[in-house]
Amino acid sequence: REGGSRFGDPKLKINGYTSIRNVQIDPLFKPSDIATIIPFTPNPKLSQGEENQCVAQGGIYDALKQTCSITFKSLGGGSVVANKNLFIINSGFNANVIHTIDHKNDNLLEYGLNYQNLTTFDKAIPNSELVKPGDAPDACLRVTSPNDPNMNGRCQRNGATANVVGVYAQANYTLHPMVTLGAGTRYDVYTLVDKDWQLHITQGFSPSAALNISPLENLNFRLSYAYVTRGPMPGGLVWMRQDNLRYNKNLKPEIGQNAEFNTEYSSQYFDFRAAGFIQLISNYINQFSSTLFVTNLPA
Repeated sequence: REGGSRFGDPKLKINGYTSIRNVQIDPLFKPSDIATIIPFTPNPKLSQGEENQCVAQGGIYDALKQTCSITFKSLGGGSVVANKNLFIINSGFNANVIHTIDHKNDNLLEYGLNYQNLTTFDKAIPNSELVKPGDAPDACLRVTSPNDPNMNGRCQRNGATANVVGVYAQANYTLHPMVTLGAGTRYDVYTLVDKDWQLHITQGFSPSAALNISPLENLNFRLSYAYVTRGPMPGGLVWMRQDNLRYNKNLKPEIGQNAEFNTEYSSQYFDFRAAGFIQLISNYINQFSSTLFVTNLPA
């Protein structure tokens, strides 16, 4: 709906989208290839016949060189060198209603609804490595460490699925021919079912404000601030088959605060733009840690 120049004649926009991406990865190494060699001296107090920690964790112990060779398989349950057939499906829709407050100054009131679904999975993971909640509801609970024999790929659903539902409202108003103020807020609810069948629900408000000052027709200053709430989303897809990738069961939403200052000048001969910003993030969701544990970093 096109709408008109009056407040009571709003413009209506509805659009949907879908994208499917596929990435296939063929490893350069075999599971039995050596990933790294580290110095290692076994505990001299080990009883006869008891395995040292190198061998117990899948490494190859060299008594002569006092080293432990770690294979790709023992490093990541074979995931590091497994074939991958990754799919990322992103779909959703946006519905927006736009009212004209002041047609002359392009002052608008806008509100709407957003929905997004993000589904990721690895088609290369065989069904023998997967588990359905009804088959073994405590499969993930039985896992106590990355080397727990209970693991064996059973704590796995071959994917992660996220849904985001948000509502928002924003408006801008010309206080003076040289001064325009804009403000808005949105509220989002995030749901994520991770690879271990855990359901995470996070939510929060994200308010923002901006002040534009144009002392000259071709000179503009803009000061803005935004408080952003972000929930966990599927990440680290290449690690989907990794036995020791785990999500913290009590993930909190990530909070970002952004302040920015911009100045722009344009003329017949040249254009100039300068900007500076500061961003503070708390409860940062660390999805790419060497420990393969998705959690919030401490403030």
